[in-house]
Amino acid sequence: MVLRMRLLLLLLVGAAAHAQITLYELPAFRGRSLLLTDDVVNVSSLLRSGHNVVQSLAIDGPYVVTTFDQVDFRGLHATWRYSTSFTAAWTHRIRSLRVSNASARIEAPPSALDWKLAATRDGFIMVRSSTTNAGHPECHSTDAVTCTTRAHLYDLLDRNEEIESLRPAPCGPPRIEHWNSSGYGRHEWCAKARFGLSASGRHGWHYIPAKDPSGIVIKVLDESLCVQARTSACDPFPSVEVADACARALLWSNENGTYDLDAFYQYAALEDHGKSSSFIESFVFGFLVASTLLVVLAVLVVIRLRAKASRDVDATYCSSCNDLDESQAPYT
Repeated sequence: MVLRMRLLLLLLVGAAAHAQITLYELPAFRGRSLLLTDDVVNVSSLLRSGHNVVQSLAIDGPYVVTTFDQVDFRGLHATWRYSTSFTAAWTHRIRSLRVSNASARIEAPPSALDWKLAATRDGFIMVRSSTTNAGHPECHSTDAVTCTTRAHLYDLLDRNEEIESLRPAPCGPPRIEHWNSSGYGRHEWCAKARFGLSASGRHGWHYIPAKDPSGIVIKVLDESLCVQARTSACDPFPSVEVADACARALLWSNENGTYDLDAFYQYAALEDHGKSSSFIESFVFGFLVASTLLVVLAVLVVIRLRAKASRDVDATYCSSCNDLDESQAPYT
């Protein structure tokens, strides 16, 4: 029995020794990297001096990485089960790590149903009420930490069918491990998603042709707002059908009488600007017309005064002629 346990332990250690864990300096597995195959008691000693930043990590194989915020596997820790494109609150905290074999986990089967779309400061995401963490929302994710984010709302429609790679990122207590926050701060997506999912506050949707003839713009609230792109302008949609699908799925809050600045662009500002420009143009045009009329009137007045002066001279001359005596009349 003891021999079997030793053999099993050796197999586990051997398996862990063949693990390939890659730490990256930048998010999305970019920048300088460090390949690890075993536990590391002091990560800083392996990283380049002054660059103790790990913003993403890749796990090749059925392994689990546990990171610690102190050397020698001490302090607070977080567990990473999948390759993660952003290490959240751990970008500057990883001081040591352990590599172990992933144990079999009983997970709820992934589902593509009931996803809604929401806006964040980084882009648009997919959210729904959690299937495993009652009372909390979760976002579409492939690593259980970071949300799948897109710059355009319609780019998320295709993600709805990716079932096999789905690993939703949770809100609430399970989120604290990686983000050091439950996600319910004022501007955090968890708070917005929970409010939007419970309130279902969509209203006033309608579609109008965009100024750019390539698409359709979604406007709301008497056309004072439009769904924006990350460029802070109205985002044209490829078709009415796509716009309709996005509008039906988009959550947006009007909590406390305010709208979601992450989701919408103040189209009224464009209209006001246009009105101001039109007013200025009208004023300038009116001023030019008035000035022209004044010049014309001035010219007419001058001409009239000169004509009157000429008639007065002629009249004076003729009246002098009447004063001549016949004896003073010129010879004929």
